[in-house]
Amino acid sequence: MDIDKPIKAYQIAERIIDGTALKEAASDEPVVWDEEVKGRFIKFMEANGRSQRYIRDCVLYLDKYVTEMAEPRDVIEAFEKCKKGKNHLYKALSSLLRFCEVIEGYPKPFLKSFG
Repeated sequence: MDIDKPIKAYQIAERIIDGTALKEAASDEPVVWDEEVKGRFIKFMEANGRSQRYIRDCVLYLDKYVTEMAEPRDVIEAFEKCKKGKNHLYKALSSLLRFCEVIEGYPKPFLKSFG
């Protein structure tokens, strides 16, 4: 039997019991869409081989429908405002959340709460 697995399970259980895991899942900072973030987002998309057209489309939808996302309700509100092109908004938000995970360092469980 591999001794590392029970140790790892115990450590996870300990973090859940003392509340550490919940703190790690939450973020004190909402996902913000502003000019500063936009510049880093564009560089991230370019570095990942996205076309200028795709990047422009994502930025257009994020500019129009997103300012700050602190809770899942904010994503629902963005989709409620979007009358046409919900698929484009979905792709833009997915790209933004991926950027927030990889570049901005947001906790993955927090980002997953957005859907």
